[in-house]
Amino acid sequence: MGNVTTDFNVNPYYDDFNEDKGFLRVLFRPGFAVQGRELTQLQTILQKQVSRFGDHMFKDGSKVLGGEVTLDTEVKYLKLSSSDTASTFANGIINDNSATVGAGTTRAQVLAAINSVGSDAPTLIIKYLSGTAFTSGTVFLEGTTSTATVNATLPTGNSSIVNINRGVYFVNGFFVLVLPQTLVLNKYNNTPTFRIGLTTTESIVDSATETTLLDPASGTTNANAPGANRFKIELTLAKKETSSTDPVVANADSNFIELMRVE
Repeated sequence: MGNVTTDFNVNPYYDDFNEDKGFLRVLFRPGFAVQGRELTQLQTILQKQVSRFGDHMFKDGSKVLGGEVTLDTEVKYLKLSSSDTASTFANGIINDNSATVGAGTTRAQVLAAINSVGSDAPTLIIKYLSGTAFTSGTVFLEGTTSTATVNATLPTGNSSIVNINRGVYFVNGFFVLVLPQTLVLNKYNNTPTFRIGLTTTESIVDSATETTLLDPASGTTNANAPGANRFKIELTLAKKETSSTDPVVANADSNFIELMRVE
């Protein structure tokens, strides 16, 4: 961790900011063309002020606002029949009676939905709201017409997940937003051993992949025209193995912020 690896001193950005020159403001003048480089470098100058403050107050990778991480080994898995699509039930509530909201003796919140992988059946990771276990038969997604069949072989048991709340972390000189996420640690047991944290992914986003960047000035000649790109750092909840016998290999990751270790 430490510094942004994306190089902005390339075509078409030409951000040749040099900290040693000591420039603190970009002073635009009437009658002179505004360079694209100047607009980009203006942000770099301001960002440098922010990062200097951040470096003084926070260690790189520090949690600044929210972003709490929670381990949960009390959740359960529920295997579905091989013909079902688990993702249909993501973030919903299922029950054992009907699609009516609140119906059913047994009800559960779906925390994660994993489609079939290899020989593994489609699987839901759930937290019971009422009742103790789903038995063989049909489960209903409340408020919809979607149903699934509980797998006949070892349909339920212990599982383990980790959650992160919406928050802000100090990463590479930026205060970066992390969105709420759930990560399944061990799908079919609740005794995980992992390093848990955030992977950082830098990217430059353009209007070809993000259409909201097209000019929204409806009724003008430049409506829906492409404009500036955007730089982004994305934080993704991730798990890493701890099995390496080399402590450097086991602990060093250039794009990983370790937040929790579970053994």
